[in-house]
Amino acid sequence: MLSVKRSSIFAQNRALSPAEEMYEMNCREELREHLLVERMRQWLSRARYGQEYVRRRSRKNYLSLIRTHRALAERHGLREKSLF
Repeated sequence: MLSVKRSSIFAQNRALSPAEEMYEMNCREELREHLLVERMRQWLSRARYGQEYVRRRSRKNYLSLIRTHRALAERHGLREKSLF
């Protein structure tokens, strides 16, 4: 097994939480909400109609998006109960 030296990139404090840094969307602000809602609907559809292993992962991803962007989801009628 090879050991890899850590880069100085990992040691820097960028004043962003790891989640914000990881999930920063590369799109215009006008499109951001639309893309998030589209992604929520996609995961909801997969959670309802996909195969079992896909359903579990899809449920997790859908709930994560709903909890992170609660106000946006409520505006578009998407709730945690929508899964069942």
